[in-house]
Amino acid sequence: MLDIALMLTCVAVTLFVYPFAVRVIEQWAAKQGAGNQEDGEPISNVFSLGNPDHMRLVRVSLTILLGLGGTLLGLGLIGPAVGAMIGWIGPVFYWQTKQRARLKALEQQLVTALSIMASAMRAGQSITQVVESTHALLPSPMREEFGVMVRQFRVGNSVAEVFEQFAKRVPLPDAILAVKAIVICTRSGGSLPNALNQIASTIKRRNAVESKIQTMTFGGRAQGLVVGLLPVFIGLGFYVIDPRYVGLLFTTLPGQAVVVVMVVLEVIAFFVIRRITTINI
Repeated sequence: MLDIALMLTCVAVTLFVYPFAVRVIEQWAAKQGAGNQEDGEPISNVFSLGNPDHMRLVRVSLTILLGLGGTLLGLGLIGPAVGAMIGWIGPVFYWQTKQRARLKALEQQLVTALSIMASAMRAGQSITQVVESTHALLPSPMREEFGVMVRQFRVGNSVAEVFEQFAKRVPLPDAILAVKAIVICTRSGGSLPNALNQIASTIKRRNAVESKIQTMTFGGRAQGLVVGLLPVFIGLGFYVIDPRYVGLLFTTLPGQAVVVVMVVLEVIAFFVIRRITTINI
């Protein structure tokens, strides 16, 4: 019982400290990269783990720290191996999760931004005034992106340059379509408010369909999560009942090999199930 208590304590401490370690190293890396942003380069690539140098620093640091921390589990080579694997793969998964969440928020706020821009244009404002007024009304993270455009207009960049750089920072199909509509209409004199309203209404309809699909596939995702966690809880249950029987998986070389294969298969199954239940529109 003491061994399982020590193992669970180490796992809990690792899960608690891991996000803070990533945040601290990421903030330090951001300070090191401050002032190096070029126009048009995604902000996330400069001030977060999206920068390859920063990502490499975080991965190496956490691999060493969690690998050393894994030795406290007393599981032979399994503890350091699992700790090092989490430290190497974890930052990539963490950054990709943050990127997806940010892009999802930008996609949802794009409808509001386009509607505000269309209303401001109907009120007779110029394109620079439209961007400034929209920036003042938007929440984060779209507010930061419009703030970049406001600063670029103030230093004398053209409309096409500013919005094309926005499309590079926000690589969403709808954002790229809106940028093309803005650039074409400003050059040819078309009805930009109507075009932005049409794009906004299209995004709304597609978001409604995506929400319905997410609801319909929730059962499959939940089943995949339950099936993936079931072997872990069964193993813990057997360990409580007979620690010596389950301990062979961690104290013998064949047992450790079986555990490694099980972890690899669990990870593969997780990504396969997520791929199956993800439907792109």
